[in-house]
Amino acid sequence: MACTERWVDVFVTRPDAGYTVDDQFACSVQSVVIHNDESQTPTEVRAFITTQDSDWILPTWTDNYDGAGSYSVFNSIEVGSLVRIGETPTKGHTDYLTVVDRVQVDKLYNYTGGSVIIKMDGTTTLANEDSKTFDKNGIAHYALRLNMSLNATTMPSGVITDATLAKSDQTNADLTNRNAATIPRFDKDGKPVPSSTAPIDERFYYPLYVQRPWVDDRTLFAQLDHGVKQVSCIKLVGYSMHNKRQVGLQHAHEFTTDDFVIVRIKEIEGHVISNNAYANGAFAVLYCGSTADNEVGAIEYSRFDTVNAIVTQHLDASNAVLRNLTLEVTDRVGKAANFGRMHLWFKLLVTHG
Repeated sequence: MACTERWVDVFVTRPDAGYTVDDQFACSVQSVVIHNDESQTPTEVRAFITTQDSDWILPTWTDNYDGAGSYSVFNSIEVGSLVRIGETPTKGHTDYLTVVDRVQVDKLYNYTGGSVIIKMDGTTTLANEDSKTFDKNGIAHYALRLNMSLNATTMPSGVITDATLAKSDQTNADLTNRNAATIPRFDKDGKPVPSSTAPIDERFYYPLYVQRPWVDDRTLFAQLDHGVKQVSCIKLVGYSMHNKRQVGLQHAHEFTTDDFVIVRIKEIEGHVISNNAYANGAFAVLYCGSTADNEVGAIEYSRFDTVNAIVTQHLDASNAVLRNLTLEVTDRVGKAANFGRMHLWFKLLVTHG
């Protein structure tokens, strides 16, 4: 049977094995102000619970987060991670935010003007201007700085708690009960969600969610079918990025902010010529979008050109036999690029038979 030449579509994305949701619950948090007391030796890092907007947040509880590995979701948060806060009924609801710093806190102060519950049992409170020294177990003493300020302490007014959930009789406006009131949770049919379907602290103000790594090593892979004999041309006709980190102007000096990413295909030698050593010889340099594409607190950008293609590369005889496409996506300094979710659509001119 004679081999025929034809165009084949290849869609490169993350394999579906083991990937179900985009983010997951970590813990409930509160807004704090961080102060370094240099009069102490060594310097004492203090967190002050505040009802004002702040770019620092801290886990709500001073205990109950001590189990080894039980709060590994929070422990996975590092500088550069994407997180979001709150359920939609709360004032603390945000789109995706970037973590720009993470510090260990030595002492917790309450400067809210009233008492605040600090233990999950609901019985232990911290009076106004009182303090507690952390024992450094668990996660409660780790504060995160975000790339925006918000109030994740004050209780929203007028929120009716779900009667089927615990603590529904507490007063929303009373900061003493700030962590005792629950967030209404309903299924797609509008029925209350039973408390057994979610961790108890996920229903407290304000829950923190962290984006799951989409590809751990930032490498994408596709295998061509066995009928492909040779590849004479490869075109990139479309790509999209979703939930790509966007740190913003205020924190651009703290991060490598990517306005482009570099795509290399391990199996072929690219034709990009650049004065950037990491882009030189790549298959493509792809624009990542800008703040104009920042629709949900992270960049959402896509580009498609099925007529002229975004990138076209003809392959010589030494590269013509392809069995796989292994894509490595890096930033301008050669490190794994933060691209959120990335999908690429190729057209390959193949000899098939």
